[in-house]
Amino acid sequence: LAFHEQGKVQKEKEMWLKALKIQIEALGEDDPSVAILLNRIGNTLTIQGHLAKAMEKHLRALEIQKKKLAKNDLATVATYANIGRVSYRQEDFEKSEEMYRAALTILLRVEASDRLLLAGTYSNLALCLQHQGKVAEAVKMKKRALGIKLKDYGDDHPEVASDYNDIGVLLMEQARLQEAETMFTKALGIVETSKQFNAPLASSILSNKALMHTKEGNYKKALKLYEKALALVLEEFGEMRLETANLYDSMSMPYLGLFMLNDATAMSAKGL
Repeated sequence: LAFHEQGKVQKEKEMWLKALKIQIEALGEDDPSVAILLNRIGNTLTIQGHLAKAMEKHLRALEIQKKKLAKNDLATVATYANIGRVSYRQEDFEKSEEMYRAALTILLRVEASDRLLLAGTYSNLALCLQHQGKVAEAVKMKKRALGIKLKDYGDDHPEVASDYNDIGVLLMEQARLQEAETMFTKALGIVETSKQFNAPLASSILSNKALMHTKEGNYKKALKLYEKALALVLEEFGEMRLETANLYDSMSMPYLGLFMLNDATAMSAKGL
């Protein structure tokens, strides 16, 4: 959308509100086309950070669709996903999980041709599960997303690398460090050989692998990886970014493990 591309979200919202008024006058409040417009308004409200108002629009859209559309209509999937996204932003992870599961049920029932939408739903569900401490189930969902992407993208795509990285983080949360290292190594191999080098993704993988080595007590190896990640972040973003501060803070832990207290203190100070 032109207004959205220009960052003029407020004008975009006003446009959808005008369209909504016209549509309601022409077709009534419960027409499925009204639900589509309510979802679009809800999305602009989400971008603006008005999450409670956005939720109202999406819930009203879902109410209409449940009345007027077939049970497995794919239009309802988008609404469930919208509610799931807003719930996640509100840190209501249980509600978010419920919505993504509802979307997933429809996608699987109708054997949706949009396999990447299915993969994205698995990934979003995995995030909700992770935040609730359901890490084992999150790994299963993320691996399903990865399986789809491997078939559709091949084994050397950045999206595949990103999923390997995410699975590695989940395995690390379960203290399955050797399996996590395998995931990080696969992810890094893809990124390093990609024609279009993705510095933020590479930095994320390196720092996650460094954290894994910190947990193992291999502090020297962790520091080498953190230094590589830091170099990438500094080149990509510069000194005054949250990503850079987080890396400095993370680097303090292996320094502490090596009893290099002055260096640990210096890293912590830079991370503030």
